[in-house]
Amino acid sequence: MPVDNTNAPDLTRDQIRDMVKRLTQERSECMSKARRILAVATVENRELTPDEAGEADSLATSAEMLTKKIDRYNATLSGDAPRGENRTNHQPGDHPGQRPESRAFLPGEYRALTKDESLLDHFRATGEVAERRSRPLSLGRAIKGIITGRWEGAEDERRALSGSNDIAGGYMLSTELSAMWIDRARARSVMAQAGVKIVPMNSASMAMVRVTGDPVPAWRGEGDVIASSDPVFGGVTFNARSLAVSIPVSKELLADAANAAEVIESVLYSAMAVEFDRAVLDGDGVRKPQGIRQAAGVGTLAVGGAATTLRFAEAVGLVRQQNEEPTGIILHPRTYSAAIDRAVDSTNQPLQLPPSLRNLPMFQTTSVPANLSGSNTVAYVGDFSKVVVGMRQQIEIAVATQARDASGRGFERNEAIILATLRADAMLVREKAFCVLTGITN
Repeated sequence: MPVDNTNAPDLTRDQIRDMVKRLTQERSECMSKARRILAVATVENRELTPDEAGEADSLATSAEMLTKKIDRYNATLSGDAPRGENRTNHQPGDHPGQRPESRAFLPGEYRALTKDESLLDHFRATGEVAERRSRPLSLGRAIKGIITGRWEGAEDERRALSGSNDIAGGYMLSTELSAMWIDRARARSVMAQAGVKIVPMNSASMAMVRVTGDPVPAWRGEGDVIASSDPVFGGVTFNARSLAVSIPVSKELLADAANAAEVIESVLYSAMAVEFDRAVLDGDGVRKPQGIRQAAGVGTLAVGGAATTLRFAEAVGLVRQQNEEPTGIILHPRTYSAAIDRAVDSTNQPLQLPPSLRNLPMFQTTSVPANLSGSNTVAYVGDFSKVVVGMRQQIEIAVATQARDASGRGFERNEAIILATLRADAMLVREKAFCVLTGITN
């Protein structure tokens, strides 16, 4: 990828616009090459070879670097450069200035964000996103503008697309709009509510350390050899996996309905959140992330019938025996209704919860599988802060106005097809912090 050594303040506005156009074309070429690699593997119904995966990852990383440069140039044009940036000598795409209260992360460092922390605020703190806007960006307004070509009232959204229209009709969202998308999807995610953490991924793969055992201290006398302990740490790698959603939308409805932008946003966020919850809970580790139920070191408790509050209390005890403290229970709404909400004693009075469950949050979601061995389901007890999701910073939106989706919907009904793609992975940093109740029939 060509290196741009030009400082924005040294250029006229017309030259900056030309620079944005050139960088946008370079990024489009990177994205198109990456798509062609993925398309070949998809048509041949196979995984990428190591060489293909390496080339696709390199192209994706180059596209993200170009996006940051484009964001910086566009910020200069609009006067929205992030706080702390030196406008007289800061090169677009270089590491931005920091807020006084934040520090720069060294290469290879990361910080996992908790459920109460915003990814968008994180990028504001590091200077990758401009200060808070008077009106937040709207993905729905952006999509409406793409389809209708009318951008009145959505000028900020148009700039946030980073001028990234490419030959395949895709838009790589800016860091700000992507972070906003991820935050709003997290708000609808049961896994996020339960405490799952998120780590921004700066490349298609990222190595991390997880705990695989407990160290064993030993008392010793003066001069005695210090007893050794088995290794307690192991390496694991995030590999960004692609999650996409496609929805048809009527062009007339989009143009006429006052709440069209809001509804489109809600549908996209909710669809992504539900599917990602499903993968984190029960993913196969092949195309999807490896879910909690599939992890080899996770504890299990065979119920083999109707779940009861006593079985949930037993699972809590099993997690505590591993020196972990559960932070919640995730279960199917069917199970919650039968085992918790409608459970009664012999006098038909509501059952009191065991002490270990009284202050333990319970989260219901249909992302929990309910079709195992017929209609059996499972439930999850554990410390969900020990699950970390690695998320690529850029999200891609494509809009097709002359195509059909897999169900045959599309242009013949004057509909546009919206395709949104994000790349992420998930891992357990402490498998023993979980217990899965299996064979639940209620």
